[in-house]
Amino acid sequence: MRWHNKIKRQSKNPESLIQMAPLGEPTHKVIKIQQVRSPIGHPKNQKATLKCLGLTKIGAVVERVDDPTTHGMVKTVQHLVKILD
Repeated sequence: MRWHNKIKRQSKNPESLIQMAPLGEPTHKVIKIQQVRSPIGHPKNQKATLKCLGLTKIGAVVERVDDPTTHGMVKTVQHLVKILD
């Protein structure tokens, strides 16, 4: 079973949606993320995470909203990216 099929199945369960904690107020802070290494030779989920972040080439820089979702994606590929100030 693929990982995206598991996510779809979990989201259909209304009980799991009730148990999720609210994310709180959205922040308007922005973080810059730069890809510094290639995803070649790494698992598919890490390649997909880079694609979702909008990073396709080494040296590419994107700006994303500073929220828990972005933090989770950056943590997944922390060895491939660098956070810029």
